[in-house]
Amino acid sequence: MYERSFTLSIILGILVNYSLIILFFSGFFKLLSFKDFTLNTYEILNNKISMNVITISSYILIFMELSIPLIILLQLNIEKWELFLVSSLYLFTLIILLIAIYIGNKGKSCGCYGTKFKSNISWKKVIENFLLCVIFFISIFFNIHISYISIIFSLVLVIIYFLKIYKRSY
Repeated sequence: MYERSFTLSIILGILVNYSLIILFFSGFFKLLSFKDFTLNTYEILNNKISMNVITISSYILIFMELSIPLIILLQLNIEKWELFLVSSLYLFTLIILLIAIYIGNKGKSCGCYGTKFKSNISWKKVIENFLLCVIFFISIFFNIHISYISIIFSLVLVIIYFLKIYKRSY
């Protein structure tokens, strides 16, 4: 029983590292194309929310996407509240995607990775964010093992992910 929970903890650790690295790069690429990201968000929400609110929300979102993963990965320790906070970020994104699909913006660029990588609003993106949310919620109940090896392994997976997106973008 102990070995199975230890193995699950390591697998969850790799998935958590992977999601944290994706989250960091998402914030980084949004920051590089901040103006495009805010305008895109404004258009996705059919101009229903004030541009000032979207701009302030974008600053907060990008700050959180950059700082939280960095803090967690640098300290090699993850607290329960940090898992909950990251899960909340993915839940927020999930809600925005569902609203965008409901409004009729399915297929438009979501700006998830700025203008560097093309990512569209789709049910696939909703499922991806939902699964990441579930991973973080489940991780709250386990002792997650973060090590340099798992971070490096997760980084390799992220590079493969972005190479796949890059191929689709061009």
